[in-house]
Amino acid sequence: DLPRNLPLSLLVIDVNGLKLFNDAFGHLAGDDLLKKVSEILKAQCRQEDILARMGGDEFTMILPGTDPAMACQIASKIDSSMSMEEIERVPLSVACGWGTKFDMDTNIRKVFEMAEDHMYRNKISQKTVHDQRSVRIILETLFSRMPGERAHSQSVGRLCERVGHALGLCQSEIGELKTAGIIHDIGKIGISRFTIRKKGDFSSAEWAEIIKHPETGFSILSSANEYSRFADAVLSHHEKWDGSGYPRGLKGEEIPLFARVISIAEAYDTMVSGRDWKAAVSPETAVDELRRCSGTQFSPELVPIFIREAVGQA
Repeated sequence: DLPRNLPLSLLVIDVNGLKLFNDAFGHLAGDDLLKKVSEILKAQCRQEDILARMGGDEFTMILPGTDPAMACQIASKIDSSMSMEEIERVPLSVACGWGTKFDMDTNIRKVFEMAEDHMYRNKISQKTVHDQRSVRIILETLFSRMPGERAHSQSVGRLCERVGHALGLCQSEIGELKTAGIIHDIGKIGISRFTIRKKGDFSSAEWAEIIKHPETGFSILSSANEYSRFADAVLSHHEKWDGSGYPRGLKGEEIPLFARVISIAEAYDTMVSGRDWKAAVSPETAVDELRRCSGTQFSPELVPIFIREAVGQA
């Protein structure tokens, strides 16, 4: 903060979507992401520049002899370099903001506040696009790891859509119910590859890992503004009507409507499609099982609607 360094700019950089990334891929992958971001920022520093990490996902660059136009150019180069790098197939993304001190009468703290305010405005404008892209990539990564999961998710979405029509939901609600059905298992991205490859006979630790996926899905979707409205349905889709489900032991109409629909659709599709450790059954057998579990596992009001409207059986 000396006269010879004027104009002096501060560039504040914040990593976009770090919490969402950590929820999906784990903190070790998140650490790799931060290391890569740091490497890119160092590469953009000139000899006289200073780079500092200010917190979990925030960095500051001190740029001597740099006016606002030059600071903008540096930020643009950083954005471009980030977009060319990926961790877990997710492109790196940061929000940048800058402030400039032109004379010694200006307090450097005010310049930092100006840069931080600018960064937050940019972050808000970028968040929706980044979150949407990240959720899509997480789903695609899940589908590539788990053969059959794409078809299962799409089938559950279609079944939910049919039930939505039968319930007389408005068009936007039907669309949301279908989307919730498609993304209901997004939390399975947190299951280890070793556990995914097993064909049944899970240990208690592996089973604990599997049944955590609704909570992982909730965390991912809660971090993405555009998807946060689906988070509660995803969290609750393994709850049971009699209160014996997980993770919260909700019962009856404590369970969100979308989750009640998804649980029936998921169970039906799983039965008729089969899994590596369990053979598929006929639609008739699956329907019999839904009826048997009506009032215990599933909503007794929704089961007959599902059978009639989604499956097409009386």
